[in-house]
Amino acid sequence: MVVIDTHLARGASNGGFTFHDRGGPYGRTKGAKRIVAVDVTGLPVGALVVPASTHENRTSEVMLEHLTRQGVTDRLELVLVDRGVTAAAAREFGLRHGVEVRRVGWDDKQPVFRPIATLGA
Repeated sequence: MVVIDTHLARGASNGGFTFHDRGGPYGRTKGAKRIVAVDVTGLPVGALVVPASTHENRTSEVMLEHLTRQGVTDRLELVLVDRGVTAAAAREFGLRHGVEVRRVGWDDKQPVFRPIATLGA
């Protein structure tokens, strides 16, 4: 099992005052997005950097392609992604790479951290 997640590292821009404000021309986010894949023990399996404007679907696809080139997907059965990846994209990635890609997370947005109860559901 591998978990794929991203983190946005904002770069210098002429944009908004806070991290969540859109910046740059036409509201484009400037900076970089780090993509990290970790195994069940929390050890990193892969890490990549893409432009901050890259959609979550594309970041997961790029990481799965990277893991395939490294030979990791040969022994991989399950990939967990967050709700930023669409259900259609998750199904497509799973079929293309021969693994189960499962979207996890909460459907509702709440201002407090809540751990995900179970992965078996």
